[in-house]
Amino acid sequence: MNTSVKVLFIFSMTAALPVAGATQADFDQKLTAAQQARDKADAVGGVWRDVDKLLKDAQAAATAGDYDKAISLATTAQSQSELGYQQAVEQKDSYRIPPQLQ
Repeated sequence: MNTSVKVLFIFSMTAALPVAGATQADFDQKLTAAQQARDKADAVGGVWRDVDKLLKDAQAAATAGDYDKAISLATTAQSQSELGYQQAVEQKDSYRIPPQLQ
């Protein structure tokens, strides 16, 4: 595994820690950043499996008024999207179809 991917993975685990006293405005800002990261990953085919569920769960938590949980989920979605983008870019030329299958 690439060193930068490891660093981003570790960051994603620590960045998802709850932020005490979060507000709707804090969540909206984080959700926008997470959605932008998801769209960027999608542009290169790098959206990871759990990102959309994390964003949906984040919105549900915000609707219920649990902004700390919502921000934590959105942060995880953002981190996974950034990692997915990086992985897709780094590995775009690594895959090839074997000649016998072409």
